[in-house]
Amino acid sequence: LQRSLGHGGFGSVWLVHDHKTCRLWAIKQMRGMSGPDFARRFRREGRFLVEYIHLRIARCVEIGEDPDGGSYLVCEFIPGLDLASFVRDKGPQPAWWMIDVMIQVLAGLHFLHTRPRVIVHRDVKPENILLKLEKLDGAAAPLAKLADLGISRALEGPGSTRLTQPGAVKGTFYYLAPEIISGEPYGPAADVYSAGVTAYYILTGKHPYDFPREADDAALVYHLWTNDP
Repeated sequence: LQRSLGHGGFGSVWLVHDHKTCRLWAIKQMRGMSGPDFARRFRREGRFLVEYIHLRIARCVEIGEDPDGGSYLVCEFIPGLDLASFVRDKGPQPAWWMIDVMIQVLAGLHFLHTRPRVIVHRDVKPENILLKLEKLDGAAAPLAKLADLGISRALEGPGSTRLTQPGAVKGTFYYLAPEIISGEPYGPAADVYSAGVTAYYILTGKHPYDFPREADDAALVYHLWTNDP
């Protein structure tokens, strides 16, 4: 175990070194998601995350449960910055840069959305788009990979939708599609909505909805649901 890579509402991410392979991996410990039902779904849907390999998705190589009953994912470690940090440091980016990065992100989403067992990411946002370090030279858009599939959901097949359980809204409110916020059936289009909000953020450095970050979740959901951008 080398260092922490970050903490969020759904868990902690740690950088680890595998002495057998001499490789670095990112391990995400899932927080606040436990119980036999979640464990069964996590194992079932985790199989698809491990099997689905694409150039624009940070690969998951293993799923498991720790001694305390929590769940974890072992994923590819991408050295570099996440998109949110890049925009905060460098400011809004030109349209050509945004298009280049988002084409890569949408390629990864298209792959997930067109599998026999469709995967909906549910948390597409700048923090979950990783930029390869060696390409961050300003002369060209960097290589981008979609990461953090920890709260993704597997659907039955192309065109399927899934109904969330009451109180089971997962994701970051600024980027969530209205159908997820309201608990209605959702599908791949929800990820496309989140990608659109991400594109807006790249171009402006802001969210389409101007709302204080210190606002509580209930107030933010009300604002998102009752106001146009």
